[in-house]
Amino acid sequence: MKLNTILFLFFNTMILGSVTLAFTDPSIPTPTPTLTPLDGSFNGIRFNESDTDSGDLVTRSTYGVYICSKPHWQGTCFWSAVDESRLGKGDCGAVTAFDGWASIGPDQGLKIDIYRDIYCATMGKAGVVYPGVDDLISNGVPEAISAYFGMKFFKA
Repeated sequence: MKLNTILFLFFNTMILGSVTLAFTDPSIPTPTPTLTPLDGSFNGIRFNESDTDSGDLVTRSTYGVYICSKPHWQGTCFWSAVDESRLGKGDCGAVTAFDGWASIGPDQGLKIDIYRDIYCATMGKAGVVYPGVDDLISNGVPEAISAYFGMKFFKA
């Protein structure tokens, strides 16, 4: 019985140890899964449905945007990565609004234009840089038109 226990522990240690090493090795880039189509059940930014067709893994983003539903970084909050290949190209990213949008802050090095619709046709606020805007409504930005809104992304 002791031999079985020792072998069990040995093999579990070997298996778990190898898995742990695979995920903690800093020299191996960690891929980020591609997002699913717009359905309101995710916290994220979409550029178009073709981004989601392949289901391939992509390189982790350096930039992202922090969004909260209430002023002063309160309410439902999340951070969403930005595809760096889209920076400065004028692509409109559709963003979930969930319970609303009141605080938006891009990471350092990123500048965003916020639009009230997913087509980036109705401007909300242009040129937002880090640390962002902690109360969009009091800064003259009306609420999003629907459950989604749009953003364009640039290097600051």
